[in-house]
Amino acid sequence: MNIIFRAEVFTDVAHKDDEEAYREKVKLLEAISKAKVLLNLREEESRNLVQALEVIPAEYMGKTGGSKKFKALQPRIEETMRDILKEEWNRVRDGEVLWKFKKLFKPGGFLQEFHCSRLATILLLLVSMVVFVKWVKCS
Repeated sequence: MNIIFRAEVFTDVAHKDDEEAYREKVKLLEAISKAKVLLNLREEESRNLVQALEVIPAEYMGKTGGSKKFKALQPRIEETMRDILKEEWNRVRDGEVLWKFKKLFKPGGFLQEFHCSRLATILLLLVSMVVFVKWVKCS
C-alpha cells in the first residue's frame, strides 16, 4: 500500500512547481521501480498494475485537480493489487505444482468448463501420476 500512499501524496502536490513536488515524484518513481522488481511482469495482472502505475507521474505532473482524478483510479489499482496478492497466496497455499494444475480449470484455462475442489484436484493429480508411472513401466 506504500505505492498508493506515495501516489496519493504526489497527486496532491503535483500541480506545484517546487522542490516538494519533485521530492514526491522521486519517492513515487522509487515505489514504482520497487513494484516492478517485486512483481512477475510475465503475468498479465502484474503488467496491468505496472502500466497503471507508470502513467501516474506524467499524467498528474503540473496539473491541478490530480488528487480527485486519482481517487477515481485508486480503487482499480487496489483491486488489481488484491487480485495479485490473492493469486500469490493461492500459489503458496497450494504449492507450485498444484497451483499450476488448478490454473488449467480457471476461466481462460485449458479445462475451464470443469470445476474441482482442492481435494478433488489433488486426487486427480495423484491418479494421473499413478497412471503415468504404470504406463512408463509397461513401455
